[in-house]
Amino acid sequence: MLAGNITRMTQGSLTVNTDRGRTRTLALTRGTTITVNDQKASAADLKPGAAVMAFYVGPGAHPRAILVGADEAYPLSRTARPGAPIEEPADD
Repeated sequence: MLAGNITRMTQGSLTVNTDRGRTRTLALTRGTTITVNDQKASAADLKPGAAVMAFYVGPGAHPRAILVGADEAYPLSRTARPGAPIEEPADD
């Protein structure tokens, strides 16, 4: 499992800057389940900057996403560290 922010979308893949400071690219297939804001979605609905959690298989150079959940309303802080609280947006 990984968590972080979507940094890039291409046809068939998703790149994430993880909350551990690494970049990871996952293949998206017909079998990948995708949700955005807890609603069933497609790869076209995934946007750079959104917070994401993904479960995947296939360690090594070609991991494949099984489940991707994104939340566009709460991107993770770029300075967040594992175990650090996530910054909530200010109420205006």
